[in-house]
Amino acid sequence: MKYKYEITINHKLTTYKSDTYPNCDLFLFCVGGYTWAYTGSKDEVSLELNGMAQRQSIIFSPAALERSEISNEANGDKAQIKCNLDLEPINSFRALSYNDSMKVIVIRLRNNQLEILLFGKAEGVDYDLEKGQATLSVCSMAGVFSSSLPQRTFSSQCTHSLGDFYCGVLKDSYSLTLSLKECQIADNNLWLAHALLASKPNGYYNGGVCKAGANSAFIVNHTGSKIQLLNPFYALRNADISSVKIEIGCDKSIETCKNKFSNSLNYGGFPFVPNINPMLKGF
Repeated sequence: MKYKYEITINHKLTTYKSDTYPNCDLFLFCVGGYTWAYTGSKDEVSLELNGMAQRQSIIFSPAALERSEISNEANGDKAQIKCNLDLEPINSFRALSYNDSMKVIVIRLRNNQLEILLFGKAEGVDYDLEKGQATLSVCSMAGVFSSSLPQRTFSSQCTHSLGDFYCGVLKDSYSLTLSLKECQIADNNLWLAHALLASKPNGYYNGGVCKAGANSAFIVNHTGSKIQLLNPFYALRNADISSVKIEIGCDKSIETCKNKFSNSLNYGGFPFVPNINPMLKGF
C-alpha cells in the first residue's frame, strides 16, 4: 500500500482496534515523501501509528518479503531484505540508483506487540534475474551517521554530484516538467515523447533522470522529441501522477562541464592527468 507522505515514528505504535494479528514482520519503505507499507503475512495488517501530528491508519499489504537476521556490527546494525524484482519502490533502484535516498523501517509484530527492529537507510540492491528476486541491503541510521565519508580521488573525471554544494549547478534551471496528458508513451513503457524535448539538441538529456512522483528511470538516449529509458517505467501509467520531470545528466567530463553548464571553475576532477602511467610505460 502506497501513501503520499513520509512516515516519521517518534516513539510507539499500537495495533488498530482490537483485532488479533498473525506473528509477522512489517516493512515501511520511505522515498521522497511517499511511503510503501508491506507485510510478510498472507493477510493484510492495519495499524494505527501514534507519535505524529495526527494518528494515521496504515494498511500493510501482503508481499513476498523476508529479512535476514539483523547483525550487530561496530558501524551499525545491518540486514538484508529479499523480495520480488518488481516490488515498489525497490524496483526503482534498477535505474542505476538514481532514486532519492530510501529509508527502511522493519517492525516485528508478535502476540499483538510491536517492536521496531531496524530503522535505517538502503545502501544498495542486487538483482537475480533468473530467480526474479531483489536483495536490498540496509544499514541502521546510527551506522549511516557514524560512517566515514570517502575521500576525493585523483581522477580526470569530476568527483562532484551534479547540483551538489561543490558543483553549484542549479539542476532545476535545466529541468523540464511535462504534462503526462501531452506525452506519447510507448506500450512497453520504455520511451516517452513530447514536442518540447526537441527544443534541445540530440543527446542533451542522455544520462539524466525521468521522474514521476517518487519513482525515477534512467535516460539512456535522447533523440529529437523522444527519450529512451533503461527499464520499463510503469509509473507513467499511474492515474495519481499528472506530470513528469526530465532532469539533465552529466558525464563528469571537463568538456561537458564547460560547454553544457559553463561551470568549469567548479570542476571537481583533474582533466590533464595522463591516461598512461609513465612509471609503467615510460615517457
